Amino acid sequence: MGDSWIPEVVAGYRHAEVSTNGDTQGADASIAFKFNPALPLDKIIQPGKLRVKYFNGIDFLQGEVGGGYDFAKKGLFAGIGAQGPYVNAGVDYNFSTNSSFSTFLMFNSLGIYNRPHINTTTTTLTCLPGDAAPVGNNCTTNPL
Repeated sequence: MGDSWIPEVVAGYRHAEVSTNGDTQGADASIAFKFNPALPLDKIIQPGKLRVKYFNGIDFLQGEVGGGYDFAKKGLFAGIGAQGPYVNAGVDYNFSTNSSFSTFLMFNSLGIYNRPHINTTTTTLTCLPGDAAPVGNNCTTNPL
């Protein structure tokens, strides 16, 4: 939802890099479509906002900054927001002739990012008597 209670559908791509301690950052690109059944058939589906964002935070909450183009207002906008588990909220500033702020609340399918697993497996190499110390994954043989 943006400037009204007319539902919108958002399609996009989000790329995130998550470290083992949960630090998360990445980018997002999306486009929104408004559905208004009260309009004539050829105008029921209208493009909303084309948006790109950078986000940074932890695996369950990221701050966002971005911008894009608003097709309804025919102008550029910039915004900030936050993404939590299954919800995104924020505020945009529209640079169109009637400059204004607009808030948004969106429910989505983005839960908590999975942290990569730390490889804690330890391999111990035991060399036979007469062999030299291990070198890498091999035991070296002492020349006679």
